[in-house]
Amino acid sequence: MNALKLPWKGKDVPAALLDVVRGCNCICRACFNRRPPSHKPLGTIREELAAIQRLRNVKSVGITGGEPLLHPQIADVVRLIRDRGLSPAMLTNGILWNADVADRLRRAGLDTVMFHIQPGQTRPDLRQEATAADAFALISEKCATAAASGVEAVAIATVSARRPQETDAMLDAFLGCRECSYLWLTLERDMQTIGSGRESSARGNGIEEMSGFLLRHGWRPFAGIGGSIDASRWRWMAFHSFARIDRAGHVAGLASVPPSLFERGAFAALRLIGVQLPYRVKASRAGILGRIAANAVSGGPVKNLGFVLAALAGRQRIEPKHVVVEALPELAPDGRIEHCDPCIDATVRDGRLVPPCLADADCGV
Repeated sequence: MNALKLPWKGKDVPAALLDVVRGCNCICRACFNRRPPSHKPLGTIREELAAIQRLRNVKSVGITGGEPLLHPQIADVVRLIRDRGLSPAMLTNGILWNADVADRLRRAGLDTVMFHIQPGQTRPDLRQEATAADAFALISEKCATAAASGVEAVAIATVSARRPQETDAMLDAFLGCRECSYLWLTLERDMQTIGSGRESSARGNGIEEMSGFLLRHGWRPFAGIGGSIDASRWRWMAFHSFARIDRAGHVAGLASVPPSLFERGAFAALRLIGVQLPYRVKASRAGILGRIAANAVSGGPVKNLGFVLAALAGRQRIEPKHVVVEALPELAPDGRIEHCDPCIDATVRDGRLVPPCLADADCGV
């Protein structure tokens, strides 16, 4: 796949996670959290935030758990991150998310909320036999509440190549959700076997299979991250696309933007002058259309010029519709554990950064 290899290493990695609470009000398949319920005091959270900034030149810090909305001082946690000049994000199952919570956390400085809502979860607001469409209807409701308070919304789901119809429904619903800009897909894996040295599935992280699925649906990969053992093997991939929204609020067209000479040149120039590569960039409508046009004339899909012209002629709104696919760790044949390198979502354990999916496993990572 002709994707850009993201060169983040060491302090160059622009993001990390704060694990602030254990315990959850939802049961998810393939959950990798194992510790008993508890919440960290603000003093410990301050120390871990300082450790993150010492180890990485972060721009964004995510708040996770367990369920972070169970933390009794969650607004103060958000404020701690904002007061350090960083962009706070939060991963939540959304059960406790409502308009009052959204307003309170936005006032504290929250920029982004990531909702993990999907079929198969045991939760009070989704029936057990719910479909992907049912789950995304709830996601859309939560995203609308976030957007009303000025918080960007992201949808997260655990998917499997064995259930392509579920992923297909998620993609369709994602395109139709005005308030959701990212869809983050984690490939399902039984993480309870990693620490014991047993692998629960055949060798292969599923990235190529899921990327092929997305390609057949018109999504082309933009950039990715390799593995800690085999750097040439993708474990995390981003698919950048933009949608034209007509006056009725419907998607009138989609422009998938793979890397062209324009992006490759921009990345090379940033690295040459020692500038950290951006993590997530918010651009104006004119900036987005300019980028799509520059991509199209420098090796990207030429048909995207038609997308730009149609958007200009119809004065249509442009919305980002990005998809990220990530593979959870797997055991190599020699017993080593392979994970994303770098893990952009690393969290603090004993003063060092480790992948959150391995933080509770007794595997020496």
